[in-house]
Amino acid sequence: MMPYGGHNQYDAYDVYIDTEKGALVSFKKKGIEKEEISLRSFSQTRNPISKDKVIRIANEFLRKYNKGEIQEVSVETAIPNKDFFRLMDGKEETEPVIISEENLEDQIIKEVYILKNEKVEVYVDLYSGEIVGGELYL
Repeated sequence: MMPYGGHNQYDAYDVYIDTEKGALVSFKKKGIEKEEISLRSFSQTRNPISKDKVIRIANEFLRKYNKGEIQEVSVETAIPNKDFFRLMDGKEETEPVIISEENLEDQIIKEVYILKNEKVEVYVDLYSGEIVGGELYL
C-alpha cells in the first residue's frame, strides 16, 4: 500500500525481522541489491493534488473527446502510456510494449489517480496533475 491509500502492483520488498527480538533486520526493494530503502523515506511524502482538482482535470480532458464524465477515482500506480493520446485522437496505436520482469526496471512507474467511466480510464500524476496515459475501452 502507498502512503495515500493506493495499491502499487509493481513494488515488492524483502523484509527480514528478528523474531526473537522483534526487530527489523533488513528492508530492501526487490531488484535493488545494493541500495537499501530507508524507513525514513516513507515519512518524507509529497502532497498529492486534491481529488476535486484531479476530477476537474480529467473531465476537461474528456469533454474535448466527448467521452462523458468521471464516475470512479482510485489511487494506484501505472506506467505512462503515450498511445492513449493517439487512440483518443482516432489514430492507430503503435506496437504495444509487453512489460515483463526482464524490462520492468526500464519502465517509469508513477503514482497516479486512475479516473474511470464506462468508456475510458485516465491516469493523472498524483503530484503534478499531468495526464500520463490511460485506456480506451473499445
